[in-house]
Amino acid sequence: IDATKRVSGDNLYSSKGSFNMAYVSMMEGRLIFYLAAKVIPSWELIKNDDLTTFSDEDMSDVLARDNLYYKEAQSNAMYVAFKEAGIDYEIVNNNYYVILKTDNNDSELKIGDELISYDDMNFNGIDEFKVYINSKEVGNKIKIKYLRETEEKETYSTIYQEEDNNLYLGLGFVNILDIKTDYNIEVASKNSESGPSGGLITTLAIYNAITKEDITHGRKIVGTGTISADGTVGEIGSVTYKLAAAVKSHADIFLCPKENFEEALNYAEEKKYKILIKDIETFDEAIKYLNTLEEN
Repeated sequence: IDATKRVSGDNLYSSKGSFNMAYVSMMEGRLIFYLAAKVIPSWELIKNDDLTTFSDEDMSDVLARDNLYYKEAQSNAMYVAFKEAGIDYEIVNNNYYVILKTDNNDSELKIGDELISYDDMNFNGIDEFKVYINSKEVGNKIKIKYLRETEEKETYSTIYQEEDNNLYLGLGFVNILDIKTDYNIEVASKNSESGPSGGLITTLAIYNAITKEDITHGRKIVGTGTISADGTVGEIGSVTYKLAAAVKSHADIFLCPKENFEEALNYAEEKKYKILIKDIETFDEAIKYLNTLEEN
């Protein structure tokens, strides 16, 4: 996917080259797909249990979580790109969603619910919430107000203690930012897209659109990797398939997280791929590397 073409807004700069996302698709294991996966080398069979995290989860939870990871990646991409470019931006809202619910949690919360308040205090941050939980005692219940789609609801969650002596509710959250800038940036996407692995490339595409220098230097760059709010590039899955896609589309460079580099390099040697593979740990490192390229 050419991420460069997906970025729109006001007063953006054009690019001679392109930043492209490599991806894998996931389909429900119907009989015809199951049989096809037995004979097509680039298809892989994965059990539902390998995708769920806890015993109470089903595939709807997996899809909801992947959708949140995708939105977080888009949010982080915008934040990191503008921060790195030194351009003014405003965080209008911090939105906190349930992304994980352990078997220990006894609340009515579901993955995808948006947190509003706890014990009648506004939800202003995950760290602040952790401090509050650890000021209580095991067995105490915390009242949580949340939004499910458009309906406001209320539930209670019991505090428990783990081996590290910290107190927990058994919930994980993701923070998705609403960011306002003078560029009015929008990144087009499809409803079928999910997961965090397009974060690095989306960040590079936004950054390149809002800065004068074209860091593609005329190259077709394909890449993968998550992006955190602090600019860290994280590990992804299926790197060999994504590398194969980059080669098939005649990319000049393949960017991947450092954790995936060895696997990608070994696969390239095995397949005798003629493509430059570069491992990336942070967004700042990616910019410094791309700035070393000569004009193509």
